[in-house]
Amino acid sequence: TDPYNATGKEEKITATATIGLPTPVYYAPASAPGLLSTAFEPITNVSAGSTVLINSTVKNVASTSKYIVILVQVMDAEGHPVYFTYHINPSVAPGQVVSALDPWTPTEPGTYKIRILVTDALVGGKAISEPVEMTIKVV
Repeated sequence: TDPYNATGKEEKITATATIGLPTPVYYAPASAPGLLSTAFEPITNVSAGSTVLINSTVKNVASTSKYIVILVQVMDAEGHPVYFTYHINPSVAPGQVVSALDPWTPTEPGTYKIRILVTDALVGGKAISEPVEMTIKVV
């Protein structure tokens, strides 16, 4: 036998390549963001200068405990970030639900987009949920 092909004989090699991007695995779906008053009542009208609470929940649907980071972003109409915070949940058990509840006080009237992202690390993490968004009008 010649395992290193030291004799230089022609050999046939077979390989398999996958082309395209892998399908992401989302094991921590996030709920759409909601807005609450500081009395924890659901609200739909937001006024500049008034504090609102941005709320979202994430459930670990994997069969093992997971490290889950919830990122909360608010962008103005031009897409510029005006608010950002995060929640680190280092060990979320299977079936467990964790929440993000964040106070935000818009300073100017206008249209804003609230986006919830869920990743498996704070820096360099990969998405483990589809991003969820809502658009609000601040008067």
